[in-house]
Amino acid sequence: MEYLGLASVAYFSCLLLASLGAGLPTYQSIVYPELFDERKDEGVRVLKINEDLTLNLEQSSVLHEDFFIRTYRQGVPQHTYYDVE
Repeated sequence: MEYLGLASVAYFSCLLLASLGAGLPTYQSIVYPELFDERKDEGVRVLKINEDLTLNLEQSSVLHEDFFIRTYRQGVPQHTYYDVE
């Protein structure tokens, strides 16, 4: 049991040293992001952060398609369903 505790401490110490050694980028810059609509009508937008970084954004729902709220009225469950699309 004592060996397991010592091994865990050694393992997490190695993880900590590895994460500190990885480092972060040393440069800083100010960016002015630009948002573009794609020419195709697929609902995709392009977010250009800088010359090296561009993100393609697609609209999505954060809710499940069968989303409902359950409330209780006098101990009886009431379900209210919502159309998320």
